[in-house]
Amino acid sequence: MAGPESGSRCLPPEARVRPLAAGPETERIMAFVEGAQSGGCRVMEGSAAYDDAAVFGRIEVAAGEQIVSSVDQAVEDVHFKRDWGSWTVVGRRAVAGALADLAAMNASAEEVLVAVAAPRDLGVEEFRQLGHGVGQAAFQAGARLAGGDISMSPAGTVIGVTVFGTTPRPLLRSGARPGDELWVTGYLGGAAAAVAALKSGEQPKVLNRFSLDLPPVRIEEVRWLADRVNLTAGIDISDGLLRDASQIAAASGCRLIINLDCVPASPSLDGTTSMLALTGGEDHEILLAAPSGAIEAAEPHFSTEFWIPLTRIGGVEEGRGVGLRGTGEFGDDELREIARLAAAPETGGFVHFS
Repeated sequence: MAGPESGSRCLPPEARVRPLAAGPETERIMAFVEGAQSGGCRVMEGSAAYDDAAVFGRIEVAAGEQIVSSVDQAVEDVHFKRDWGSWTVVGRRAVAGALADLAAMNASAEEVLVAVAAPRDLGVEEFRQLGHGVGQAAFQAGARLAGGDISMSPAGTVIGVTVFGTTPRPLLRSGARPGDELWVTGYLGGAAAAVAALKSGEQPKVLNRFSLDLPPVRIEEVRWLADRVNLTAGIDISDGLLRDASQIAAASGCRLIINLDCVPASPSLDGTTSMLALTGGEDHEILLAAPSGAIEAAEPHFSTEFWIPLTRIGGVEEGRGVGLRGTGEFGDDELREIARLAAAPETGGFVHFS
């Protein structure tokens, strides 16, 4: 498996950034790359940061493995607001969100490309911070920065992230079967609680702020499980548990049953299953399906290895859509609302153009 040290030649984090012709655009490019290197990320020498295109010829794909790619965007005033945090946080979240898609597919992280369209007032120092966050997320996943593009935007900043990885067995949304169990990594709802506080003009709780600013990249966790368990389906929880569960249900042609009493809400949500844990999204934990009993033996070792919970939250049966069991300490009105959202996922969680 190719790692951050293999493949194409890389400039080490401490290496001097290659000079570019003078100009406001290239000043921002150089600051961005310097920021990425200070975040720990290695920059490919034959990269689109310095040349017309990135060179991927040395990504090592073992026999029987496939290349996996994903594209994601972070749009100002849709995914983030300037006054919510630093540009380092914005860059880190943008890349972590794209890498979470690789994790859900049981893929490694090899290369990252980042395209930024920003207004004129986003200066050299802001680009340095943005690059630093990109570098932190890439370093966490063991990926290299392969380059990207910078252009001016008439209004607002848009960050496009393309990621590449490899996998011996892609984990699709369409593999869940009746009789499978549903499991989820980590805790849910913390990031959404932080966003709710920020929208109200309040300071989020520390743990919620941590969940928002430092989203996990569960690549190592999913690959560890896939080496030991026959996982059948997976998805990154970015749009809310109910919404993303409905995607597996639709793709697999099955009905997913979620036990509200088992959903691992963030400890910051006072120990109860909050609506935010079901619909909030942005936690970037992974929802997994596996045959009955397959994960149970691995769960204690997983928790010891990664210091996060792995929780069984339901199962798969014949039918369509998402069903609910338990109460999760909700009142009758809340349960009716949750049932409505489960029945019509296009109105729950985060949905573009809704």
